[in-house]
Amino acid sequence: MSKIPAILSATLTVSLAACGGSKDHTPIGRPVTVPLTTADAASPGQVTVFNSTDGLYLTATAAPGWEFRQTRLSVTRSLDCIPHSRSGQPNINRFMLRKEGRPSAPEFSYTLPLLVEPGTELFIALYAEVHQITAEDAGRDRSHGDCGDDYKTQAAWTEGTLFPGDGSSRYFTYVVRDSAPVSLAGQYRTYAQETWGADTMNDATTYLSTNFAATFPQGLTIGTTMGASAIFRSAGTVGLFLPQVGPAASLIGRRTDPANLSNALAGHAVALSLSLGFDAHDPAFCPGSASLGSLVVADPGSPFFGLSVSAVLSAANELLAGRVDPLGATLDEAAEALRKINANFENGHADLGFLNLP
Repeated sequence: MSKIPAILSATLTVSLAACGGSKDHTPIGRPVTVPLTTADAASPGQVTVFNSTDGLYLTATAAPGWEFRQTRLSVTRSLDCIPHSRSGQPNINRFMLRKEGRPSAPEFSYTLPLLVEPGTELFIALYAEVHQITAEDAGRDRSHGDCGDDYKTQAAWTEGTLFPGDGSSRYFTYVVRDSAPVSLAGQYRTYAQETWGADTMNDATTYLSTNFAATFPQGLTIGTTMGASAIFRSAGTVGLFLPQVGPAASLIGRRTDPANLSNALAGHAVALSLSLGFDAHDPAFCPGSASLGSLVVADPGSPFFGLSVSAVLSAANELLAGRVDPLGATLDEAAEALRKINANFENGHADLGFLNLP
């Protein structure tokens, strides 16, 4: 490992711990929100991060029914400089930025001076010790900070990328901004599956009925040709199928024009396939300079962070076909990513920030 990045990152962390806050509290662009998750996939809260012209702001907020015992934070310019063991596991005892409850708190905030230039990629690791509040807690005096066996805690990390050599600890990255990201509203159009499958006519259903046959002459297929799949041969069968409600699951066999699979992932995949197909067939559907499929996931908390929309749909289709995603994403994670993509440019009037230009 080069010593120069290590020195820069160590200096950044030490300075962040030692210096006071910033003067400008105005976010540049939309704050980034990353969920917290435990080893058993519980969701005890979230972390929000943004920068101003001279400050970096990070807030950990507990979800209803949860509270924090403590958080430990490391912010560096290199992954190698987050304190870790030789095997790559993070060493939270050496994280220099810490907050503790007395004995607990619903929120912890860090206000740090911004010591790096815009465009700098920061590696952020936040560990939280969390407690799920029970009925017994309501009558318990915890003012003395008793953390014995009657006060059980769990470890939580932000969603993101796994540390090398560790199956549960994660980090995410944040690029320091000098200006708000350009909004793509009006340049791209997507629709949620509920909109494509609405019982009443709207812009989406009208476009679907008018353009499906020309755009999908061989039908629209989800899944894979070599695995489980479902094909829809007309706008009518798509409208009958959408929306889908039910747990994300792999398909079984090869289906033609199914009316209902009770599978939300299948519905999200059909909805996104429609948007990508119409964009490829009709330049006016998404007039942006880049194709809809080439846009990339901009949420560092997503397991698909940095991947193109087309790649995310491909991964979802592999999962629908019963295969394993090479990145390790689950069916539920794929369903959530497709849901957010489909909602991002609803009817061409929104930009929710989940996607960005490549």
